[in-house]
Amino acid sequence: MIKNIVFDIGKVLLGYDGYDHVKKTLSGSYGWREVAKDLFGNEIWPEALDRGDIEFDEAVKTLASRSLFPEQLKRCAYSINDMYFPIESSIEAAIYAKNLGYRLYIISNFMKYSIEFFVERYSFFSLFDGMIVSCYEGLLKPEREIFELFLERYDCLAEESIFIDDKFENVLTAKDRGFKIIHFTGETDLFKEFDELRQEN
Repeated sequence: MIKNIVFDIGKVLLGYDGYDHVKKTLSGSYGWREVAKDLFGNEIWPEALDRGDIEFDEAVKTLASRSLFPEQLKRCAYSINDMYFPIESSIEAAIYAKNLGYRLYIISNFMKYSIEFFVERYSFFSLFDGMIVSCYEGLLKPEREIFELFLERYDCLAEESIFIDDKFENVLTAKDRGFKIIHFTGETDLFKEFDELRQEN
């Protein structure tokens, strides 16, 4: 019997597009693609930031020092939280699940600079009974240890929990640990998933 519903944040509860953010911030000016490449997809952003191995200011300083467009990179980095937007259908589904009596949790890879901003800005985070966020734990999905930490900290059983994530490697680890899973895509109907879950229970 499922008792716990565990959400990822990025592209499940909050949508974003990093390259679009850089393009808009720099008004599509010359070099925006290079700035995006310099900012994202390296050993610092997102991995070291999400694991909490480096402070945000230090990360931006290091990345800017590598770029031919340091000031533009800094502008995009420090405005990064502006690119996120609530995925309303997911939030409404979370409220629905809460009203059905499920306990709601989060397991997510995020840096402090963003997660602290989100919790302050978005009231829907009050729906959740607990959160495991990578930057505070020194652990990242899809590492098995972050799922073990969740189960231990919140006294949950994997077989009583369903995990929702947009990345296949993350749901695969959760499934191997015994969670029921939903691989979230733009086509996923969480209301339907939760209704089917209730019928199974």
